[in-house]
Amino acid sequence: MRDAKTTGATFRLAPRRLALAAAAVTALAAVSPAAGQGQPSSPMAPPMERVPAGDEWELDFVPKALRVHVDEVSGKTYWVLTYEVGNRTDRPRTWAPVFELQGEGGPVQRSGLDVPSIVTDDVKRMLNRSKVAERPPVLDQNQAIGLLPVGRAHIRDGFAVWPAAVEGVVPGHDVGPSEVVVFVGGVSNRRGTVKHPTTGEDVVLRQQQVIRFETPGRIGALSGKALKPQSETWIYR
Repeated sequence: MRDAKTTGATFRLAPRRLALAAAAVTALAAVSPAAGQGQPSSPMAPPMERVPAGDEWELDFVPKALRVHVDEVSGKTYWVLTYEVGNRTDRPRTWAPVFELQGEGGPVQRSGLDVPSIVTDDVKRMLNRSKVAERPPVLDQNQAIGLLPVGRAHIRDGFAVWPAAVEGVVPGHDVGPSEVVVFVGGVSNRRGTVKHPTTGEDVVLRQQQVIRFETPGRIGALSGKALKPQSETWIYR
């Protein structure tokens, strides 16, 4: 398993470059009305208390690469995250991930939204053509959901997709963000609570894995490249 973890309310954020994610972390930890929307709020977050889960578990989630897929028909561009997930806990666990992506200064986007099914199918065909023969089929986000048995034999390969085009520009000439951060929920069942700064009510935050990628230049020019993660960490949001 990976070493980057949080203990109590201490977030082990990567240096500088996770400033992008830190804006979202601050907003969510501070439990502002915009929490979950990727909008920054007060930099002073209230202390968090860990909530014992009883049967606490964590899956092995390994991000492989971030790619850009260009749809041949529309010319539109899409971010594609490939990953593998395995289960080394003491029993089968449900894999029902939530993938969200945030480009530098942009909104938090949920995977699959505004992605035509034909694009998802094209990406799946492309990934399965290029996979190692011994590996299991690469699954889209919906296909990957389900009970994940214990052991290496049951490691699951999957991917998530988001629109990547910058609004208001001609496809193929869009300059994208210099960094992209992906939030992955469902890897762990750990959670904590903070006090809402206005109401004083307890708000539950769930542990998520955060992966940062560098994405310099035009989005379309990144097509065919496998961008490797620059940093990984855990947060509660």
